[in-house]
Amino acid sequence: MSLFFVDSASDLCASDAKKLGVEIINLPFKKENETCQYDEDFDMVKFYSKHKKGLDITNVQLSKKKYKDIFEPCLKQGDDIVYIHSSEELVDLKNLHSAHEELCNEYPERIFKLIDSKNISIGQGLVSYACAMCYRKGDDSNQIFESSFDIANEYETYLACYSLQKMADNQLIDHSLVTTGTALNIKPILAINLDGKLELCDKVSGKKKAIAKLLEVLRQTGENVADYPIGVVYTNDESQADELCQKIKEYYGEDIQLFKKRMTPSNVGLLGGGILGISFHVHRKIH
Repeated sequence: MSLFFVDSASDLCASDAKKLGVEIINLPFKKENETCQYDEDFDMVKFYSKHKKGLDITNVQLSKKKYKDIFEPCLKQGDDIVYIHSSEELVDLKNLHSAHEELCNEYPERIFKLIDSKNISIGQGLVSYACAMCYRKGDDSNQIFESSFDIANEYETYLACYSLQKMADNQLIDHSLVTTGTALNIKPILAINLDGKLELCDKVSGKKKAIAKLLEVLRQTGENVADYPIGVVYTNDESQADELCQKIKEYYGEDIQLFKKRMTPSNVGLLGGGILGISFHVHRKIH
């Protein structure tokens, strides 16, 4: 039997994972100097209220021991594993790879595949969703792994940001780009490229133009968009996400499959707040 894992950096929740028949790994984060756990009962409203007031959030890795504690019982009972994670260009996965190497050596008869989504947040969520569909139709670990390379290149993600400071602090972008998002209410628009890196692709002025830009890239670069789920992710301002979702429905119809998700704390620790993002199906990433 194969077991399929995603993590909370996908911005999928426990109920999403249950519907897909997959397991979800909740990733911790650091609040000030305290490491905190995230789970399905986490109070996102309280978290974002404190974050808006200046609470500093940092992304942290799971320990190697924690990864082994999650995966080893599965391997020991004779199951194979597929785990889809965030882009290796954006997150530190040394502990995961160390645990993976040790477990593969300890259980050589088992198949344990790590899949790089080349994405993060709701983009990682849609890649995970597409791979989970392969899992649900009966594909084994090797088949899902082989399919994942094409799937990862078929989901584009764009983020409209209030500030790029946290991304620069985490060395995800060059510090010279930080001023892009600080003057005259300018909203940088970032894409996650083929390599899974963040790339500045545009700048707009104000929230309305940011929403309009996200709709524009959806319409211009999406392929067969109505046949695949669309993801919308937000941090502080749900009204922006609601407006974007409504405009998507007006264009593609009320029956469009739409995931609206609030960004999980570990992603806020990596990317920062003040983000509105969209992910959707394309023929192939263009950045």
